[in-house]
Amino acid sequence: MRKSILVLALLFCCGVFLSAQSRPDASIYVTPVTGKGSKPEDNLLFYTRLVNELTIQKAKLANASKDAEYSLFGTLAPYKNNEGQYVFHLELRDNKTVGITVEGELVYEVPDDTNQLFPILVNSLLYTIPPETIQEKTVPAETVPVETNPVETIKPETPSTETVSENKENKDEWRDKMLYFGLAVTWTPRIYRANEDSGYLGDPHFGFSFEYHFLSFMSLETGLELAVDEVKVRRATNVFDIYHDTMIEIPILVKYVAKPNAFFMLEPYIGGQFNIPLLKTTIPPPFSFLAGLQYGVKVGPGALFLDARFVMDIADSKVNAPAGVTAPAYRRYIIHLGLGYKYGILQRK
Repeated sequence: MRKSILVLALLFCCGVFLSAQSRPDASIYVTPVTGKGSKPEDNLLFYTRLVNELTIQKAKLANASKDAEYSLFGTLAPYKNNEGQYVFHLELRDNKTVGITVEGELVYEVPDDTNQLFPILVNSLLYTIPPETIQEKTVPAETVPVETNPVETIKPETPSTETVSENKENKDEWRDKMLYFGLAVTWTPRIYRANEDSGYLGDPHFGFSFEYHFLSFMSLETGLELAVDEVKVRRATNVFDIYHDTMIEIPILVKYVAKPNAFFMLEPYIGGQFNIPLLKTTIPPPFSFLAGLQYGVKVGPGALFLDARFVMDIADSKVNAPAGVTAPAYRRYIIHLGLGYKYGILQRK
């Protein structure tokens, strides 16, 4: 059974809890609820409930913080102690001192879990407003005019669609996109193992990638890179034949997406790549196995990433040697290092 948890951290400016006294007639401004709850509509839902609850309790609402003595700030966030639960955090701040007067929290799985405790949370915060707020404004009894009509409550402004949209754009959403496009500078030094081992360091080159997050924790990635193979084959003492080829490499990756905190994304992966020689001077196997790790950090609207992988052919490679020349088969091993930037589009729901 789902249970809602109420947590109150009462930090009073005056140091005295005044729940036994009636609520002061202090003006209060309610800010739009920010953060991320169980659903995108939680922000507007909790804001509306907060305004309605204050109206029921006959609180004096202001249209702007500059016109109010106090402000209520509501935020939503995942509950760190239990996956699947979320926290509605509410703060009452004194606009004059810009300090937190009192704060409280409700833990929930779905918003309906807070139905019973929500009024208690709001009422508890209101009753911590010091009585000095009204005493400072009290007019001597002999000069108080007789009110013939009740004081009319100021109707708060309903957040516009633009405001609600801004609330949804929080610091964590850069990792919750459905599609990512990336561009990277890569370096792919190679080792060729045969009767005599050789290697080729090569030069940095560019590659681009396309990544589809079909689940929040899994993705598929492909792309295209231009790389170079350069194989040396000994023909005689200190005499080598060099076979130089330009390769199109198309990786197919299956990634696990980990999100340790709001600024990092860690993606270990396995997969393979298709090898297409353009000059036909070398004959690599059409497919290679690979495994690697991509580490991303939030920079601007996207992520700066470092990609490291190890690639191994599934079969021997050969060279197109001239007639009469015997060239040994060899195995390729590739170290792939990339530094790039990727940007996501289409927010996941």
